[in-house]
This record gives sequence, C-alpha cells and structure tokens, in this order.
Amino acid sequence: GLHAEALPLAHRAFEEKRELYGDVHPDVAAALNLLGWILRQSGDLAAADSVLREAVAVGRAAFGAEGDPRLARALNDLGVVLEARGE
Repeated sequence: GLHAEALPLAHRAFEEKRELYGDVHPDVAAALNLLGWILRQSGDLAAADSVLREAVAVGRAAFGAEGDPRLARALNDLGVVLEARGE
C-alpha cells in the first residue's frame, strides 16, 4: 500500500536492469511488469496501460514462442488494467 514510495524504486530497478541487460531481457520484462502494476495500484491507469504493453512486448521478444509464467502475468495485469479502463 506504499505506492508513492514504491514507484521511484520500481522506476530505478527498471532503469538499472535495462542498463545492465539491454532492452530485451526477461529481467527487463519483469521490472516493467512490476512498474506497471504499481502504477495501476496507484491509480494511474493510462501510464500502467503503456508500461504493461511494453512489458508484454519485451516479454514476447525475450521469452520466445514457448512463453513464460512472467509473460502470462504481464498479459493478465494488462487485462486487469484494460478492464478497469472499460476496454
């Protein structure tokens, strides 16, 4: 429930993972998903939508055709945001 405190930490974690691994990596996808979920929990559905779409795109590239539970989580979280937005 400490979204204001969690948000800058999640941003920083994502930036560090992207710097360390590049744009397409499972850890980058997971960090994006966490950031997107925190944005959703803090009520910023538009930003959450954007970040979670990026998490799905990176996850699809990073995990390949076989997929991964982390990709399923990103897809689910995006679905929750879309439902909350009435889409």
